Amino acid sequence: MILSNAEIQAALKARRLIIEPVPKPDFPDNAGNCPYATSAVDLRLGNEISNMPPPAEPAALWGMANQPINLERVVYR
Repeated sequence: MILSNAEIQAALKARRLIIEPVPKPDFPDNAGNCPYATSAVDLRLGNEISNMPPPAEPAALWGMANQPINLERVVYR
């Protein structure tokens, strides 16, 4: 699913998509800064990042390969 910038902002407002803290400003400021592009949100990472170890088994062995993901039920934290 690809959402427009307006649809992304509406999904954030309706809590169908959760990004905390909510990216601001909603519209370009005087300097032209805005995290919302035509169909994307630019996010800044914090000072820490975690590196997850690779899984012991390939995803195909988990029975998850080629399975669709319902993005309307995904909560990003």
